Amino acid sequence: MNSAPVPARDQMSATCGLFASSSCGQRKPGGSAVAANSTGTQGAASRITTDAALQSDARRATEAGPSAVWIEVRSRNSVTVFMGIRSGYRTLRAMLQKFLFVFVLMSLALLNLSCGQSLSWRAVEAQIRSRFPDVQQLSTDSLAAMIARGDRPILLDVRTQAEYNVSHLPGARRLDPEATTFPTLEAVPHDTPIVLYCSVGYRSSSLAQRLQEKGFANVANLEGSIFRWANEGRVVVRSNVVVHKVHPYNALWGRLLNSEYRAAAPPADN
Repeated sequence: MNSAPVPARDQMSATCGLFASSSCGQRKPGGSAVAANSTGTQGAASRITTDAALQSDARRATEAGPSAVWIEVRSRNSVTVFMGIRSGYRTLRAMLQKFLFVFVLMSLALLNLSCGQSLSWRAVEAQIRSRFPDVQQLSTDSLAAMIARGDRPILLDVRTQAEYNVSHLPGARRLDPEATTFPTLEAVPHDTPIVLYCSVGYRSSSLAQRLQEKGFANVANLEGSIFRWANEGRVVVRSNVVVHKVHPYNALWGRLLNSEYRAAAPPADN
């Protein structure tokens, strides 16, 4: 990451701590902390490094709260970043990973505008496989073949109630995307075939991973999920009646669903 040289007057050292108390300040070389200037460090960083002294400061700073993020701009050439976490590290890390991943996926979905839907699908699926490497990805052809020969797995629809109400795969039961306990599956043997789907596969892959952690050994995500299933002209139903519309999740992700199948529905991410 490169940036234009910063005038000498803008060379400075600043430390910003983000705590539960939302305190933020800068310190001048050899001076004490002063009120933060939101524009004082613009363009000052061109590379990320680590700094032992800053780490020591940040470790002490974590005593003020469960987490702390310290960013120090040393000069016009470098920025030092240290994250000190006293508790809740896994939760924060998971939140950051999810935010970054969803941001990347949303960016990739925009490829529809210039590169075509097939390229966007490949990018989305590659990202999902990378994020959930231990989750088996089952193709729509494979699921259709299983159903045709009578080997129907348990189908779990990992979307909101509003999405499910528009349409779903025949025989699918809905499971909340945020579920961490699974009372409806308590009597299900852990080797029972289970296939999960959502809109494109992210939410269902995430929940498939949680099921695996609970001991379910024969779990798979439907790659492409209901969007691909519908795009291929396969059956979706509402109240056991065949329909030809699917909830698009929102305007952005709905671009991966062929226009003739997009239902006019409020975004599911509101």
